[in-house]
Amino acid sequence: MPKALYQVPIHDHVPRLLETIGYPKRPNLGDKDGFSLCWGRFQEELSQRPLFDGQVVAALRRQGAIVLKLGTIEEQVTPTPEQRRVGNDHVTAVSDYLSLAVAVQLVLLLPDDVCNVHSFEQLYGGRLLTDIIPQTVHKTFDGKQRKIDHTKDAEDMMRLHADDADHVLRSPLQLLTCIKNVKRTESVFALIPPDSTLGKYDIDSRTLRRDIYEHAPPASLVDLKDRPPRRPVLFGPADAPSIQADKKGTKASEGPEKSKADEALTSLFSFLEKEENLCRVVLGPGDVLVLDNLRTLHGRAALQPVPRREDRRWVKRLWLSSTTMEPLLSKCSTSAHPRVFDRNKAFWSSTEMKHPQLAAAACNRDSEGGPEMAFFRAPEGLLAMALCNWQPAACMALDMALLKPY
Repeated sequence: MPKALYQVPIHDHVPRLLETIGYPKRPNLGDKDGFSLCWGRFQEELSQRPLFDGQVVAALRRQGAIVLKLGTIEEQVTPTPEQRRVGNDHVTAVSDYLSLAVAVQLVLLLPDDVCNVHSFEQLYGGRLLTDIIPQTVHKTFDGKQRKIDHTKDAEDMMRLHADDADHVLRSPLQLLTCIKNVKRTESVFALIPPDSTLGKYDIDSRTLRRDIYEHAPPASLVDLKDRPPRRPVLFGPADAPSIQADKKGTKASEGPEKSKADEALTSLFSFLEKEENLCRVVLGPGDVLVLDNLRTLHGRAALQPVPRREDRRWVKRLWLSSTTMEPLLSKCSTSAHPRVFDRNKAFWSSTEMKHPQLAAAACNRDSEGGPEMAFFRAPEGLLAMALCNWQPAACMALDMALLKPY
């Protein structure tokens, strides 16, 4: 795991980015017209004068994350919100516009991988850029609530996880834009190594690639009528595996191989949590962590008490949408905002899909109900993928044929 992340200063571009959208006018990214205006203008500007180039993309593929440095931003001197803000009113901060500009640049450089941004209406009213802050009333993964005074109480290290590990229509890339980090709390992530490396440490990647694991959604988001669908933990090519896991929400399914599956999962997390396998980075105001949500698990170090509540750590999250899964995601639209979707519908519509790469291969059925051929552009050429009504043998053959996610 690299100990020094690839970092790119882009603060010199900030004035022209703001000028592009007519700043100091502040179109609201939380409504359809404001979002469309900013997206379109950034796309036109950045296609001519990019913020960064393919070297940055290569570093992202290699390390699983990069840091873009925007410089000083206005919000770093404003109080951290009391709670995460709900809804899409007033998505008008400079950091919001600059985060969107970074997303547009990634879409321009990686059109086969990401195509737009999105949020889910069940998460803080679908707010496009979600406040990640220590909350006074904290709801745990299992739905319980507890109160924390962050001027007195520390908060434990956040577990390693992939965002939305419980369903396959999740974001392949996410942005974490730092607004405030007075105590210099570290962001932490681990890149999943090749299967051959895992094998050297007696980690059973074959078992981790079998659909004998359950990835439970947070209790506050999905009311499960039954057990979660069974899916693998690892998937994709052996030399650059992807992962879907959450240390709290992922567990081995009941059955004769539960003990073996438990051991493999425990060994994997023990390996990833070793200090030599973690990358730690302190984000300062204006730093944007671009994180691969398929090839890494991430978390943060423990939070220490702050002198004043308004100085609590504040990061904004923005999810990018998968190009190949956009047709499936678009069927889950229920909001007036073009990029806010129904998370529950996305969850239930993809329960039969084993992991994101197979979901990306999902094709329409013809009028007789037979499978059709679906073609998606992969980074290294056109990949033809046939979905044979989700028969296990066909899925296994398809999984073996998939190219690297980037």
